[in-house]
Amino acid sequence: MNVMKKSWLAFMLVLACFAAACSSNTLQQSVPAFKSVNVIKKDNPPKTFIPGEMNIVAIGDSLTAGVGDKSGKGGYVGTLKRKLEQEMGYRNILINNHAVGGHTTNNLITRLEDSQVIDSLEQADMVVMTIGGNDVMRVVRNHFFQLTIEPFQREQQNFGSRFEKIVSEIRSHNEEATIVFVGLYNPFKYALPELSEIDSVVGDWNDRTNETLTRDGNALFVPIADIFEISSVRNLLAEDEFHPNGNGYELMGERVFEVLVANEDL
Repeated sequence: MNVMKKSWLAFMLVLACFAAACSSNTLQQSVPAFKSVNVIKKDNPPKTFIPGEMNIVAIGDSLTAGVGDKSGKGGYVGTLKRKLEQEMGYRNILINNHAVGGHTTNNLITRLEDSQVIDSLEQADMVVMTIGGNDVMRVVRNHFFQLTIEPFQREQQNFGSRFEKIVSEIRSHNEEATIVFVGLYNPFKYALPELSEIDSVVGDWNDRTNETLTRDGNALFVPIADIFEISSVRNLLAEDEFHPNGNGYELMGERVFEVLVANEDL
C-alpha cells in the first residue's frame, strides 16, 4: 500500500472517530437525565364523590308497586331512580321491586320470608317501602256503618307491633341499608270527604311508624299526607280515586329524594 492510500485511510479513521464522539456528546446533552420521583398513593375517593352503583329494594303494597300510574314511569320508585341519576350522577341503579298490591302488614311479614326477597335484601343499599294503607282500609270495611275512632285506635297498636317486626326482619338480613318508609295519606280525601276523622287516624299511625324508624337509627320517614291534602287532589289520583296517578307518584318520588338529600343519605 502506497503512502497516499495510508494517509487517506488514516484521515478517514480520524474523521469517523470525531463524528462518533460528537454524536455521543450531542445525545448526552439533548436527553435529560431521569430523576427519581416519589409516588404518593392516595386513598380511593368516597362513594359520594363519584356516585356509581346503588341497589334499591322496594317492598310493600300497591303504592310501591305503582298501581294507578299509567305513565309507564314506574311510580314513585321510578321517579326516585331518575332523580338519583340526573341530579346525583349515579350511573347504575338496580331496582328489585317486590311490592304487591293489596298487601297489609301481615302479608308483608310473610313476604319477607320469601327466599328471593331475602336475597335482594341482603344485597340492598337502600330499602324503600309503603305499607299500612290496606290495614286502614280493612278497619273501614269492617266498621263502615258504625265507623268511629275506637277501632282505628285498637288496630293502631297491632299495626305498630307488626311494623316493628317488619323493620326487625329487614335488619336481620341487612344491618347497614338505609330504610326509607313512605308514610300514609288519607285515601278517602276526595271520594269520602265526610270521613274527616281519617286525617287524624293517618296522623297517629304515621307517628307510630316514625317512632320505630327513629329508634332504628338508619331509617327515614317520608311524609306525603300533605301532598294529597290540596284542593286539587283529584288531579293527583288515578281513576279509582284511591291510588295516585302519574302526577301523584311524581310528587311522592320527589319528596323521597328531598328527604334523602336533606338527611345526607346519598
